[in-house]
Amino acid sequence: MRVAGERAVARFGRGILSYDTPSEAPVSCFPFLISCAFIKGSAKRTPPLDVRPFPNLTLPPSPSRLPPLVELRSDTFTRPCDGMRKAMYAAEVGDACYNEDKTVQRLEEAVAGLLGKEAGMFAASGTMTNLLALAAHCKRGDEIILGHQNHIYNYEGGGASALLGVAFHPVATLENGANRMEDLREAIRDDDFHFARTSLVAVETTHNKANGAPLPLSFMDDVAGLCREHSLIFHVDGARLMNASVALQTPASEIVRHTDSVSLCLSKGLGAPVGSVLVGTHSVIKEAKRQRKVLGGGWRQAGVLAAAGLYALEHNVGKLERDHCNARRLAEGFSQIPGIVCDPSAVASNIVYFRVLGLPAGEVVRRLKEEFNVLLGIGAYRGDRLRAVTNLMVTEQDIARVVLAMSEIVGQTNRAKVDRACGIFRETAVAV
Repeated sequence: MRVAGERAVARFGRGILSYDTPSEAPVSCFPFLISCAFIKGSAKRTPPLDVRPFPNLTLPPSPSRLPPLVELRSDTFTRPCDGMRKAMYAAEVGDACYNEDKTVQRLEEAVAGLLGKEAGMFAASGTMTNLLALAAHCKRGDEIILGHQNHIYNYEGGGASALLGVAFHPVATLENGANRMEDLREAIRDDDFHFARTSLVAVETTHNKANGAPLPLSFMDDVAGLCREHSLIFHVDGARLMNASVALQTPASEIVRHTDSVSLCLSKGLGAPVGSVLVGTHSVIKEAKRQRKVLGGGWRQAGVLAAAGLYALEHNVGKLERDHCNARRLAEGFSQIPGIVCDPSAVASNIVYFRVLGLPAGEVVRRLKEEFNVLLGIGAYRGDRLRAVTNLMVTEQDIARVVLAMSEIVGQTNRAKVDRACGIFRETAVAV
C-alpha cells in the first residue's frame, strides 16, 4: 500500500483498490506485510505501508490476463520435468508380465532396498498397492483394524470389502494421525467362530487428514509390538512415506523396519506421473503379483513409467523439504489474516488445512480459481475445511500470491459485511 497525500492505494486482486484515507484500508491488507517478509526469509523490516516486496506480483485486472496457474489441490497434479521425460524416452523396456522389463525390475529392487524389504511390485496406484497388500495378507471374512480417518477406509472405494470380502474395524484417529493403543488392543477379536478373524493392522504416514503429520516412531514400534503379540500383520500406507522421512529426519527404512508390507506412492510429492510400489517378503510380493493379474493390473512395457519413478527417487526426494517450507510459509501467511483459522504449528509436511470464517469453502475455491488462477481443494471433500498441498510445481512467489489472494477475498468479504451493517444502522436511525 502506498500513500499519496490523503489517498491510500492497494494493489490487490484483479485491480487497484483506493481509499480516502489509509485508515479506511481493510484490516486484512496489513497481515500480508508480515507474511511477505517471512516468505523472503529476510531479517530486514518491510518498508511502512508497502505491500509489494515482489513488484511483479500485482494481479491483473481481467480474466484474460490471469497469472500463471498455482496448483494446490494435491501433490498428484505434478507434471514430469524435462529430465524425467528424457529418462522415460530412453527407458529400456520389455514385457513386464514375463518379467523381462529391466527398468521395472530396477525400480522394484530400488524401492525394496530403500525400505529395507526383500522384494517389490510396481502397480498403477497407491489404492491398488494397498488393495493388493490386503489381498496377499487376508482371507475372505477377515477383518482389518485401522483409523477412522485413514485413506484406505475413506477414499479407496471400499475395495477391501467389495472385492476381497474383508471387513473394516475402524478406531478413533487422533490429531497426530496415530491411534490409542488401548483402542487397537480392544479391537482385536477373540478366536471365536462368531466373530470375524482379526488379521491385520493398517496405519498411514504421513497422515493426510491429520495435517500431513508423520506418525511418531514410538507409535510405530508400539503397533509392531502389538501385532507380534497377537500374530497380526502390520501394513503401512506410505503414500507420502518419503515426506515422513524428511519431516522426522529419519531413514524411511527405519520408520518401517518392523512392518510386514509398505505401499510407497511415486506420483505424489515425488512427482512421477503414475505408479506405486508395494514392498514386503518374497512370498507376500509373489501373492500380490498374482492378485494384481486378477485385477487386470499386469504390465507390459511399463519401463517408460518405471523410469519416471527411478528418476523421482534419485532427484526429487531432496526437494521435499522445500515443499514443507512452502507449506509452513503458507500457513504462517494465512494465520495473520483476520478471518482465516490456520495453525502453522500443526503443519509438519506439505499439507495445510484451514477455514475461512463467513465464507463457504466452495465459494473460496471458486473465487480463487476464477479471480486469481489458484486451484485449491476442499478438505475431506465436504464441510468448511480447505486443504492446500504444496508440491514440486509451487514456488515461494506462488505462496506469496496465494496469501495475497486470500487476503483480498477475506478483505472484500469483511468490507461487504461492514457496508451491510452500516446500511442497517442508517435505516434504523432514519426510522427512529
